[in-house]
Amino acid sequence: MPLTDAVLGGEVEVQTVDRKLLLRIPELTQNGRQIRLGGKGMPILGGHGHGDLYARVRVALPEQLSDEERRLYEQLRELARARAGAAV
Repeated sequence: MPLTDAVLGGEVEVQTVDRKLLLRIPELTQNGRQIRLGGKGMPILGGHGHGDLYARVRVALPEQLSDEERRLYEQLRELARARAGAAV
């Protein structure tokens, strides 16, 4: 999942046992977070319905940046530093 979707929220396509579905990602989702998809897992043996499926978020950082992207990330860093300084 792109960093921007983890920070701002978004949707990502995931493969379940029998189909693909769109998983809604809340904003500020941390790398490694597990999201439970109730009733989307394996069929319950000898029973009715399906178990739960868990999706683990893996944030992909960019491997290359355009000049504009670099400039915007630098602005974000400056804002984060200013915010951290104001909190002290």
